[in-house]
Amino acid sequence: MTAAKLARPYAKAAFEYAQQHRQLDHWAVMLQTMAELIKQPTVQQLLKNPKYSSEAHSEISLALGQDILDEAGKNFIKLLALNHRLSALPDIVMQFEQLRAAIEQTLTVRVKSAIPLDEDYQQHLVKLLNAKFQRHIILQCEVDKNVLGGLLITAGDHVIDGTVKGQLERMREVMVN
Repeated sequence: MTAAKLARPYAKAAFEYAQQHRQLDHWAVMLQTMAELIKQPTVQQLLKNPKYSSEAHSEISLALGQDILDEAGKNFIKLLALNHRLSALPDIVMQFEQLRAAIEQTLTVRVKSAIPLDEDYQQHLVKLLNAKFQRHIILQCEVDKNVLGGLLITAGDHVIDGTVKGQLERMREVMVN
């Protein structure tokens, strides 16, 4: 079974609980922080060590998250540890955020460019993407040295390759065919 499938019921349960208790922001931060803590190499070594039981994994995780976990969060982490699913936390976070975005009608769009995009251009891009996807757009801009010019836009499963390299590739394909 894939990590995404293993994570799905946990992400759904966490999302439903957070939504029901009007704590989506709190749970998003809590889950993301725990996923980052669990991914640390030292923690991974402890969690992969067969001499530690699932109860020990639970105690380690709860100790790591003592400053950010509320009672429901502690119970969730205990459940993950006892079911040997702590390693699924990054996938749980991703699926939780997808469920949240669907409810909130938001879409996180990643934009890679050769140079930093100024504020006016970013606002223009948000308007265009908002019209295209009919959602509130959250723009994440990144300068990528591999982009010679233009933009590489990733919105969920959609990729809009407006880079110079992408345009040259498309031209080459047309010329070859």
